[in-house]
Amino acid sequence: MTDTQPLNVSKPSNRTTLWIGLGAVIIVIAGLLLGIFAGLNARKQAELAQIKQSLGEQFNRGVQELNDRQYDRARQRFEYVLKYDPSYPGAQEKLTEALVMLSATATPPASPTPEISPTPDLRGAEELFKDAQQKINASDWDGAQLVIDTLRKNNPDFQAVIVDGMYYILLRNRGVDKILNKHNLEGGIYDLTLSERFGPLDNNAAGLRNFARLYLTGSSLWGVDWAQVVYYFQQLAVSVPNLSDSSGYTAGQRYFLALVEYGKDLMAKGKPCDAQIQFEQAASISATDELNNLRNEAVNQCNASLPPTPDLSTPTFTSTPDGSIPTETPTETPTETPTLTP
Repeated sequence: MTDTQPLNVSKPSNRTTLWIGLGAVIIVIAGLLLGIFAGLNARKQAELAQIKQSLGEQFNRGVQELNDRQYDRARQRFEYVLKYDPSYPGAQEKLTEALVMLSATATPPASPTPEISPTPDLRGAEELFKDAQQKINASDWDGAQLVIDTLRKNNPDFQAVIVDGMYYILLRNRGVDKILNKHNLEGGIYDLTLSERFGPLDNNAAGLRNFARLYLTGSSLWGVDWAQVVYYFQQLAVSVPNLSDSSGYTAGQRYFLALVEYGKDLMAKGKPCDAQIQFEQAASISATDELNNLRNEAVNQCNASLPPTPDLSTPTFTSTPDGSIPTETPTETPTETPTLTP
């Protein structure tokens, strides 16, 4: 006869239970992370699709401006495209073409009437040097450059370090003057960039050049991407609200107009609540009848699009003769008193 031994079934230890629990928690967390990553990826793909569409518009406008000989504006558009997509087809070639044309047209003719040769300046180096100093002191930047160019051409080694300093002073100050007073942002940027060949720019001039670049970038996106236009001119409206280009529109004015146009664009896309924010920001700068009407329309559409507010009031219950509380409040009051049988 074979002895039968009972099976020894042991209960799971506390350590085993702990590991099982940890495994379940890890699985739940992994599932949540996968869901989050999937959502982020979908959002990123949507943003990339929107950027790709915007890049196509910028590239086509850049080609048109290149054909119209607006070389600096075309350059900015191609740089914008390459910033987001360095391999965008044809963008690098068009940027190179714009830069070549800018280089070819950067230096104006020496004389407005090329058929007449200017009279050569035969003065000595010392006399030219003093004349250049006088013109710099008088803020005659164009005249100073003509004299210094002659001095450097005829006597390249005369007071070379000081003459370099003169070039720096006239280019730096002329660049600032073009940006602030003559509303020639491109010319001012060009002069300030040239001045860096002779010495580093001070913080004021470097900052002004950056503001001019922001203005040109924002204006190049005008009517194309209102969100970006608002982004650029918001910075300028805070720091240099009176900065303007040849159009005469200041940065502050462009910021106001961009807010209104961005709000209209959002309304057309069915986003009245977002449009309301833009209109209210514009109203804090200047109030007009048109803006008030647009803001009221956005407010009405935004309120209509919001879900109704739930009724959170406490219901009133009426006791029945037997002392119980009905589930619903009676809508009608009995017109007759019930007769009770003793």
